[in-house]
Amino acid sequence: MRTMTAGQPRDEYRELFGEESRSGNRQWLLRRCAWRLQALAEGDLTERARARARELARDVDIRVHPPVFEPVAFSRIRAKRFCQMGAARCKGQMNRRGRGR
Repeated sequence: MRTMTAGQPRDEYRELFGEESRSGNRQWLLRRCAWRLQALAEGDLTERARARARELARDVDIRVHPPVFEPVAFSRIRAKRFCQMGAARCKGQMNRRGRGR
């Protein structure tokens, strides 16, 4: 499989899964095809394992939106904490009282 050209993993995916791949990532396609070939040869998950996976998936809190990140405020907080920890130098960001220089 590793000697396949760029388009061959997509063809293999189409043959194994009966649908087009939404991904063009060669590494992902190779792993997915290898998983499918192994499942066909060795047997797939048991129904008990599938039911347990569904049960676990229901209990997971899924984050719909990424957390808001404010890089300026974050760096000031880190500099202030670094100075409060008793560091000898604050790398020119904040003085020991937590004020900017």
